[in-house]
Amino acid sequence: SVREALEVEGCTPKGLAEALMGVGKVIGQSDDETEYVAVIGAGIANMNIAIVAARIEGGSIEMMAAANEGLIKQNTAKRAIGRVKDFLLGR
Repeated sequence: SVREALEVEGCTPKGLAEALMGVGKVIGQSDDETEYVAVIGAGIANMNIAIVAARIEGGSIEMMAAANEGLIKQNTAKRAIGRVKDFLLGR
């Protein structure tokens, strides 16, 4: 599993949800819409999936991802977080 914190100026819970939906599929959220769980394709050709949990508080976003790796390590969890970061930062 991989854990990362990110500061995104002006990011709202809705913006985080849009980023997660832009690169994957949101499968759960908290009642106050500050915590989300998503399935994101990553790894080689985005064919391996990672489960990403994200929480936003102010402009601070914490993400944790986990994925199964096969014989060839693809760093799927790290790449899934990278895909969300790139979407949030407009890359």
